[in-house]
Amino acid sequence: DGPRDCEAAGVDPHKEQILLITKRTTPPQIYTLPLRPVAGVVVTARRKGEVPRIPPPDISDLITDPRWDAVQSQPTALDISSDNRLAVVLTYKDAYLFPRATGESWPDALRRKPLTLRLAPLKQKETAAFDPKGRKINVSTEQRPTPLLEVDLPHGLF
Repeated sequence: DGPRDCEAAGVDPHKEQILLITKRTTPPQIYTLPLRPVAGVVVTARRKGEVPRIPPPDISDLITDPRWDAVQSQPTALDISSDNRLAVVLTYKDAYLFPRATGESWPDALRRKPLTLRLAPLKQKETAAFDPKGRKINVSTEQRPTPLLEVDLPHGLF
């Protein structure tokens, strides 16, 4: 499909895949790469679907900061919980949790409507990672000083 802008990358160790979610496409596209490619072989990421249910920017985004309105919904980070049951996709605005059913592929899970986690307003949220127990996500930004948000996940997800 040609070059893509991608900041959201996560690893599914059970399928030994790297998942990539594009940043500047609407809707964002999902690509995969093998986690352990054969040495010396050129590997091309393969398109596996899209993430169609991340909400687009709304009128309040435009009013709050017109310069950032168009990019509020662009994925900037992806992480998969250590138990391989949850994925978090971070955008400049919010984080989105995608539960995965047993036996379901991540591309299929990422097509469903996510659970929205409203985040504190920080410019350029670029990092999201589950804590080792999968009960929180940590979110950070490119700004200095660099804040670290610790976000509790809703009970019942773990």
